[in-house]
Amino acid sequence: LEVSYLTNNIGWKADYVFVLNKDDTGGDLSGWVTVDNKSGATYKDAKLKLVAGEVQRVQAQMKNALYERDMPMSVGAMAPQFAEEGFFEYHIYDLQRRTTIKDKQTKQISLLEASGIKAEKELLVYGIQSYFTQYYRPQNPKQKVSVYVKFKNSEENHLGMPLPAGILRLYKQDSKGSLQFVGEDNIEHTPKDEEVKVKVGEAFDVVAERRQTDFKQLTTRLYETAWEVTLRNHKEEPVRVGVVEPLYGNWQIVEQSHPSKKLDAFTLRFDVDVPPLG
Repeated sequence: LEVSYLTNNIGWKADYVFVLNKDDTGGDLSGWVTVDNKSGATYKDAKLKLVAGEVQRVQAQMKNALYERDMPMSVGAMAPQFAEEGFFEYHIYDLQRRTTIKDKQTKQISLLEASGIKAEKELLVYGIQSYFTQYYRPQNPKQKVSVYVKFKNSEENHLGMPLPAGILRLYKQDSKGSLQFVGEDNIEHTPKDEEVKVKVGEAFDVVAERRQTDFKQLTTRLYETAWEVTLRNHKEEPVRVGVVEPLYGNWQIVEQSHPSKKLDAFTLRFDVDVPPLG
């Protein structure tokens, strides 16, 4: 006789730590699974399998992560202990040993370790659709330059394991060799060979400023406007900044000082190289 049942108030979540290298061109990734049991029962010597994906339940919506707190994590502390396999439209992570999960216990288990991952840092400035269809005041609004880090989840990049959704925290060694926290973001369930992209924060030494230099309303539904975007780099090395402009309706570029790329029907992107202290 095999009996199966569903219980609430027991869940799990994934956490990741990515340690960037000196040049921000790669790093090492560690992943942990945190199991939180508030079901009222102890599971002794249990075989643990975690299902990652959006599993439909007919009840009030519940998150995988029932327990939220920052956990100290040391890179390379232990070897991964889960075997992964595809199952239905989800993925199963099978713990390769039995474990006891006590009531009201939170247990952390290593999910993966990967080193030598190639990554890319990206600086982006995002515009707003309404910039191109109205007068804009006040003038010279400062804009945040957002910092992103992205990498490919592939075997060629020393990964290739489907990653369950969770929080990815980034660290980097300072000049004294101490690890410093540089930012964190949520990642979605990421299949093999897909890209992981996280927002780390806002750049300190790269500044963007936007100025509307001309505006004409040609008809009730036709506008012509000109914008100047100034990028200032206060670093000792050059940077590349992507300026992303979301557009609205039917549009065309009348004139541009830098080449642009049409990302989709309503998005333009300019990649601009800014010299040191320039």
